[in-house]
Amino acid sequence: MIEMRLFSVLLVAAFGGLSGGLCLAAQAPQNLEELRAERNLEKRSRLALEYAQATLDRAIKTYLDGKQQAGLDMLLEIQQAVELSQESLKATGKIPSKSPKHFKRAEIETRELLRELDNAERQVNFDHREHVREVYNRVEKINRELLLGIMTKPKK
Repeated sequence: MIEMRLFSVLLVAAFGGLSGGLCLAAQAPQNLEELRAERNLEKRSRLALEYAQATLDRAIKTYLDGKQQAGLDMLLEIQQAVELSQESLKATGKIPSKSPKHFKRAEIETRELLRELDNAERQVNFDHREHVREVYNRVEKINRELLLGIMTKPKK
């Protein structure tokens, strides 16, 4: 009986039925400066990639809504977020082939981002495709470096 009550309380709390701050979901960073303030390097890497994905979604929507330059300007933020993710992982000092968890997550996320950048390139005007391609190329380079780090054993 007590177990059933505990389960009910946990279930209600998990789905937000109780007020009073039981839901501890973290708020996503709103800009790159907030990302840089994250002290946990692996978490910073993950949040940076989430930020890049959300920014790409906003960039495409902004561009298609007629604010082409604003949409293109967001591409730089995407690139900077991916670079921040890579720098954060490097700063952990971990060897990717020995501790691949966070490196593999970043590799998967950047691969997905590459697919979406490729789709975005097809959605923009021909004159603006080079801007998307530049970001694509930089993210692709980072993706390759992550994959090579995971797949190659360190030299002794």
